[in-house]
Amino acid sequence: MIHGSWKTVTIAQTPAVASSEVDLGRPYETLIVVCPALTTSATVSIQGAMVTGGTFQNIHTTDPATGNNKQVITAAFTSANFTWIAPIGGVQFITLTLSAAQAAAKTFYVCGVRS
Repeated sequence: MIHGSWKTVTIAQTPAVASSEVDLGRPYETLIVVCPALTTSATVSIQGAMVTGGTFQNIHTTDPATGNNKQVITAAFTSANFTWIAPIGGVQFITLTLSAAQAAAKTFYVCGVRS
């Protein structure tokens, strides 16, 4: 397994406002996300773009057995600090978004991983 360097990602306290763009340094298959405790229950979603400064879109995975698509998103959480391992399918440029406003901006840490 090969991994990149850890990047700091700050999400503003306003809901549905994405973090600044994060360049993982190269395309990665998986993203490790260290999630902080939240003050208000929210989900975290990962968005990706093909190029720096591009249009960011929610990342989905497809179940090959059913063809159903599922958005790469956490379950809603609040006070639990945890590490999330998420498939991102070869994306290099990402943003993170919280679904609900927080009492203050939140800092996450991300690292890309590939086989």
